[in-house]
Amino acid sequence: MTTKKSGKSKFVADDISDFLNESHFMKESPTAKKPIKRNKTVCAENSAEKIYSKKRSLQETETNGEARQKLLNTMNRQMESRNELCENLHKNLSEVIAQHEADYNAMKENEQKFEHITNSFMKCMQQATAAHKQKLKAFKEIHAAFKKQVEGLLKSGGIKPDDRPLWFDVYRAFPPFVEPKYARPKPDIKHVRQILYKEDVVRAKFHSQGHGIGINMLNPSGETQIKRLIQKYEKLKAEGIPDAELIDKSLTEVVSEQALSIKSKIENPESASAQVLGVDVKNIFKE
Repeated sequence: MTTKKSGKSKFVADDISDFLNESHFMKESPTAKKPIKRNKTVCAENSAEKIYSKKRSLQETETNGEARQKLLNTMNRQMESRNELCENLHKNLSEVIAQHEADYNAMKENEQKFEHITNSFMKCMQQATAAHKQKLKAFKEIHAAFKKQVEGLLKSGGIKPDDRPLWFDVYRAFPPFVEPKYARPKPDIKHVRQILYKEDVVRAKFHSQGHGIGINMLNPSGETQIKRLIQKYEKLKAEGIPDAELIDKSLTEVVSEQALSIKSKIENPESASAQVLGVDVKNIFKE
């Protein structure tokens, strides 16, 4: 009997101790400290995983943001290039449309002008046709009257048969199948042959550079500047000066000669030009 009681009490004491150890009300029990340490390690591991996942998510978001920004930049560049292309295309199309409108307006004006010219030409043709018909009718009347007069004169004896005109017998023997038309003959347009001389080529070179001055009526010699330039050109060409320098050298020499001649006339009042300019017009007939 004693063994049974002691065994029951031992089991009860163990159950109570287990209950007390596992209870959450005993905060300072040494048995409750071990699971708390385990919970801290688990929380640390969970927080490390969370931090790693957050860092990874941040890196992914950063990479995604960079890729998105690059994509947006490329899309913006493409949009700008497309806008430029659209603007250029719109500008070119507007220019083409404006040019076509101008051409259309010019064609309308030309059409109106052609209609006006055609109407005026048709009126001229109608007037010319009416005038030719009137002339032809008048010629026919003159011919019939002249024929009747000749026949009457022959019958009455006013004209001898030997004095009758030649056309009278010819017209009577061979009458024309078609009435003669009194039309103007077609003009013979000949090609006008161009008459050019050797010095005309040199003259054209000087005139193209503006060195061909007209005739000076105050110059009694009668030689034009272009004539002097051509003479000097031929002289320098005979001396062997190259063609690229002929025009400039001939111009400088002619200008220098003119300056010397003007200076000599001023210094020599007894020259012919001075005498011409100093003529006494009032007493010219007394001499």
